[in-house]
Amino acid sequence: MTDPWKGEYPGLPVRVVETATPPSWVGRLLDGAPLSQPEYFDDGGTLRVALAERFTLVEAFVPGAAAQGGVALERAAEEAYLRVARAMERTDTPHPVRFWNFVPRILDSGETGGLLYEAFNRGRFKAFQSWFGKHDFASRITAATGVGHRGKDLVVLGLAGTGAGDSVENPRQTPAYRYSDDFGDLPPCFARATRLARGPLLVSGTAAVVGEESMHPGDVEAQSRETLSNMDALAGGPENYSELRVYVVRDEDAGPVLEQVREHFPSLITVELCSADLCRHDLLVEIEGIAGRIEP
Repeated sequence: MTDPWKGEYPGLPVRVVETATPPSWVGRLLDGAPLSQPEYFDDGGTLRVALAERFTLVEAFVPGAAAQGGVALERAAEEAYLRVARAMERTDTPHPVRFWNFVPRILDSGETGGLLYEAFNRGRFKAFQSWFGKHDFASRITAATGVGHRGKDLVVLGLAGTGAGDSVENPRQTPAYRYSDDFGDLPPCFARATRLARGPLLVSGTAAVVGEESMHPGDVEAQSRETLSNMDALAGGPENYSELRVYVVRDEDAGPVLEQVREHFPSLITVELCSADLCRHDLLVEIEGIAGRIEP
C-alpha cells in the first residue's frame, strides 16, 4: 500500500505502516527496548519479548496457522495465548493490558462452516479460561484489536504492565464476550478499552457496531461516522484522543476516512494507516487509539 494521501490533510500526520506490527506509541512505553532473540517451539512458532521497567511486549508467532483450516487455527490461537501468558508471568510486569491479533484468512470459511475468525475466537476463549479461570476471566480481559492480515501466519502481540488496568465497556455496544451465538459458539474476548493506572485510555479496534449489529453495510463514510461516535462514547469526546491507527479494507476508502478523522479529532499527534481485512464481511473501517498522552 503506497501513501497517496501524504500532504493532503494539513495538521494530520499520516504514516502508512505494516499491519502486523505494534503502534508507535508502544515503543515509547517500552523506552525503546528491542524484542529479544526468538524462542523456538516444535510447531515452528516463536516467542519474542521486549522488557522495560514498567511494561513488557510479548510477540507470539505461529507460521501457517490457517493452512489446515479452523481446527488448526483454534489450536494455534490457544497455544499462542498460553505462550504469551507464561512469558508475562515470568516478568515483573505480569498484568496484560492490551492485545493485537493479526489473523490470516480471517474471513475464510473453516471446515465446520464458520469463519476462521470464529475458530480463532474459540482458541482465545479457551486460553483465557485457562489463564484467568473459568469464572473470573470476563472481568480480566483487556482492550484488543483483531484484524486480518495478508500473510499466512498468526501473530499475537500482548502488552503487559506492573499493574492491571481497568476494563471499560461502551454503552452503545454489547460487551463482546456477551455476543450471541450469531457470531460464533464462543465469543470474542476483549474489552472496548483499558484504562491504565495514572495513564491513558487504550481503545480497542472500534468499528460501526451498535449493540452487536454491524451498521451501514457498504457505506464507508457512514461507517466512519458511527465508528467515531463509538470512540467518542468511550473517551468522553474527540478532543481526548492523541494517537490513532486506522485500518481500511479497500485502499480507495482511505481518503474519505482520513478526511473524517481530520475534521473530527482536534488534538492528534500521530495517525497510522493500515490495509487489513476486518472480522466481518460487512465492515470496511476499524480505528483504534489512545485517549490521553504517553509520557516519556
